Amino acid sequence: MHDRLHDIFDIEGRTVLLTGAAGFFGRHIARTFLEVGASVVLMSRSEKLQTQVAEYKDAFGAERAAAVQVDFYDRDRLQAALEEIAAARQIDVLINNAYDMGPRTGFNVPEGCLEDAPYEQWLASMESGIYWAALTTRIVGGQLRQRGGGSIINVSSMYALVAPSPTLYEGTDFLNPPFYSVAKAGLMGRSEGRRVGKEGRSRGAAD
Repeated sequence: MHDRLHDIFDIEGRTVLLTGAAGFFGRHIARTFLEVGASVVLMSRSEKLQTQVAEYKDAFGAERAAAVQVDFYDRDRLQAALEEIAAARQIDVLINNAYDMGPRTGFNVPEGCLEDAPYEQWLASMESGIYWAALTTRIVGGQLRQRGGGSIINVSSMYALVAPSPTLYEGTDFLNPPFYSVAKAGLMGRSEGRRVGKEGRSRGAAD
């Protein structure tokens, strides 16, 4: 499988910056890019990140994977971390995958339903779903613009287009809050309209 991937998707020597790297999607995205020759800078607030990156270093080489652990809700620290990365590395691909899928954004808690959702959950969802990607794109996108090229991938969801039916979660402790769809739709809309400089072309969103 590795050889087949490498034949159709070879980015040997390129550097990828991946947010939300310790989550389910993030782990698979990171490993896939490492398998096809890229170096990956993995960003996450999760304590699992250090162990994950240590495994990647053992498998792919110490120079191919780097961990940047930061709480994305701490906007000053997040911006500082991004600026340090952009100053130290030439980023070729930015993947905005981070999203807080937890109680703070209404996941799997009773108050996450539309009727009871507090302002704080709406705000956290918009921050993690849209602003984090906007900030990383502003900082790393500036570097791409100066160099004249690169790729920015925003990870959206099918729920940006079709909201999940509440009946999917009847009889369970799971809840997909309404603001997840709103945030992912906003990210998709931003992706379709975003241009990195006048000479840039629109970037789409991946589902």
